Amino acid sequence: IIAKAEQTQAKVNADKEVVTKAQTDLAKAKQDDRKRTSDLAEAEKVVTQSQKVVTTFKADLDKKVAMANKTAEALEKATVDLTKANQDVEAINQIKLTQEYIAALRDYASKIATASPAEEKAMTDKLVALGKVLAKQNRFKANKNDSQEKLDLNNLSEATREELSLFAADLLNQIHAAFGTSKVEVTKDVTKIINDHVSTSKTNGVKGHDTEHLNKLLAQYNITSSETDENIGLMGGSGIYSAKQFVTKAELKRLVYNTILNLMFNAFDDVEDNVNNEFLHASSMAGLFAPEAKTSYLGVGTSYKDDFWQVVNFLFVHDKALTNSTFNRTALANPFDSQELLNTQKEAQSTYDAAKQDDERAQADKSKAETSVKEATAYLTGVTAQRDAIKAIEVKTPAAQTQLDQAQATLKADEVENKAAQEAVAQLNADVKAKQAALAQAKAELAQQQSELEVLKNNLSMEQNKLATKKADLTKAQALVSQRNNELVQAKARLTAAQEKVRQLKDAPAR
Repeated sequence: IIAKAEQTQAKVNADKEVVTKAQTDLAKAKQDDRKRTSDLAEAEKVVTQSQKVVTTFKADLDKKVAMANKTAEALEKATVDLTKANQDVEAINQIKLTQEYIAALRDYASKIATASPAEEKAMTDKLVALGKVLAKQNRFKANKNDSQEKLDLNNLSEATREELSLFAADLLNQIHAAFGTSKVEVTKDVTKIINDHVSTSKTNGVKGHDTEHLNKLLAQYNITSSETDENIGLMGGSGIYSAKQFVTKAELKRLVYNTILNLMFNAFDDVEDNVNNEFLHASSMAGLFAPEAKTSYLGVGTSYKDDFWQVVNFLFVHDKALTNSTFNRTALANPFDSQELLNTQKEAQSTYDAAKQDDERAQADKSKAETSVKEATAYLTGVTAQRDAIKAIEVKTPAAQTQLDQAQATLKADEVENKAAQEAVAQLNADVKAKQAALAQAKAELAQQQSELEVLKNNLSMEQNKLATKKADLTKAQALVSQRNNELVQAKARLTAAQEKVRQLKDAPAR
C-alpha cells in the first residue's frame, strides 16, 4: 500500500512537471503564432505594395515603350528624310561659268547680227576655246533617289516631263543669274505646249525647227512666236554616248544636262561638237535674246528619232508675250532649286537632330523603366517567397494545446489514483505503524550488526595478513634448512676425502 502510494505520488509529481512544461510550450507556441501572424500580415502588406509598385512600373514601362517606339519611328522617318535631303544636295547639278566667258558671249550676242565673217570667226573661236575648258569643269551628278525604271523618250508621263523641265529650269536659272537675265519658271501650259509640239510635228528636231507647227500650238493660247525661243539639242552617236530610246531618270537628266552643256559650250564630257559651230543657242539659253523679259517660262520636250538621235527641245515663253494670252502663269514649285534643297537639308538635319535627341532620351527612359520593372519584379519575387515561407510555418498552438490537454487529463487521472492510494495509507492501523517502527528498529539493529561485521571483517583481514607474513618467514626458514643440509653433505664429503688422504699419508712410509 505504501509503495503504491509512493508510486502514484511520484507519478503525479511527474505529471505536474509535464503539465508545467506543456503550459510553457503552449505559451511559447502562442507567442510564436502571434509573431507568425504579425510577420505574415507585414509580409502580405509588403507583397501587396510590391505588386502595386510592379503594376505602376509596368504601366510606366508601357508608356515609355510606346514613346520609344514613337520616337524610333520619328527618327527612322527623319533619317530617311535626311538621307534623301543629303543625296539631293549631293546631286545638286551646277553650271559653272567664268566672267571671261560671260563677257565673250554677251559680246557675241550683241554683235553677231552685224558682224563680218572674220569678226564672227574670231568671236566664235574665242567662245569655242573658253567652252572647251568650261565643258571639262562641268560634270553631271546622278541622284541616288532616282528610280531605275526605264522611261521612253517619246512617251514621258506628264509628271516626268514637268520634273525634267524643273530640273532644267534650275540649271538655266544658274546661267541666267550669272548673266543677269530673266528668271526661269515652269508651268503646266508650257510643258504641255512643247510636248504637243515634239510629239505631233513630223519634221521638228533632226530636220530643224518646225516653226509653223509650233505657231499653231502657241496661237491656241494667243501667243506669237516672236516672244518665244526654241532651242533644239541633238545627242547621238555610238559607244558610251550612244543614243537610246529607253533610259532611266538619271540618264534622262544627264541627257538634259549634257544638252545644255553642248548648247552653251559646244562641248560636253570631253566630247567636242563642231556640227553647229555657233553660239546663237548659247545666247538664247542664257536669255540674252530676251533682255527685257523678267520671267521666262520653260518647257522641255524629248524624243528619239531615226534610231540614232536623242532630241531635247527647250521652249521659252517670255512674259512680254502673255499680255492678252490665256496662258496660265502659275509656276510649279521647283524641287531642284539649289537653295531650296540646301534649306530642306538644313531643316531635315535639324529635325533629325531633334528626333535623335528625343529618341535617345526615350530609349534611355525605356531602359531605365525596364530596369525598374526588373528590379521591382525581382523584389516582388523575393518578398513573395518570404511571405510563402511564413505561410509554410505550421501553426503551433493547436498541437501545444492538445499536448497540454493530454497532460492535464493524465494528471487528473493520476491524481484520482494517488488520492485513493493516499487514503489507503491513511487508513492503515497502528499495527501497521508498529510494524513500521519494528521494521525501523530491525533496520537499525541490522545496521549495527552490519557495522560489527565490518569490524570483524577488518580484524580477520589483519590476522590473515599476519598469517601470510608467518608463512613467508616459514618458507624462508625451510629454504635455509635445505641449504644447510646441502652444505653438511658437502662438508661430509670433504671430510671423507680428507680422512682418506690422511690414511694415505699415514701409509706412505710403508709404500
